[in-house]
Amino acid sequence: EDGEIDWSDHAKARALSVAAMEHLLARHHKLKQKRVELLKQLEQANGKIEQANLRAEEANKNEEIKGGLLAEKGKELRRIEGLLEQERITHGALMTKLKDGFHALEKRANILDEERDAAISSAADAEKALKKANDTVASLKKEMAERADKEFESALKIQDFRSEITR
Repeated sequence: EDGEIDWSDHAKARALSVAAMEHLLARHHKLKQKRVELLKQLEQANGKIEQANLRAEEANKNEEIKGGLLAEKGKELRRIEGLLEQERITHGALMTKLKDGFHALEKRANILDEERDAAISSAADAEKALKKANDTVASLKKEMAERADKEFESALKIQDFRSEITR
């Protein structure tokens, strides 16, 4: 029996080898499914980032528009006040008409102030929305980085496991 093959040991070794291969194939299948799932999650996160970026761009545009309107209204207010002062100095005889006009201009100035205050408030809201969008983007980027790190560590563990099996 020296030199003869022990068929019983040989059969056990083959059975263990087949079981190990089946285990590896099942693990490989699970990892492929996990990879597909993580790719879907990554795609969703990228979609959220893109939406947040679009909202941030829109908020910036709105803020610029409101800032321009505020500047125009301020310019108009200064122009009206300059005209009012010129009228008061040069047309003393029309003082009663000037007073009536002044009251009308004060109302207009108040309306402009209210519009300016509303524009400032809207600009502040836009800044808050922009900050929130930027916070969301930062959070999503951090989450993506953490997921990538976990996947990398998982891949290293699998590679180490495979290299131990093939030894």
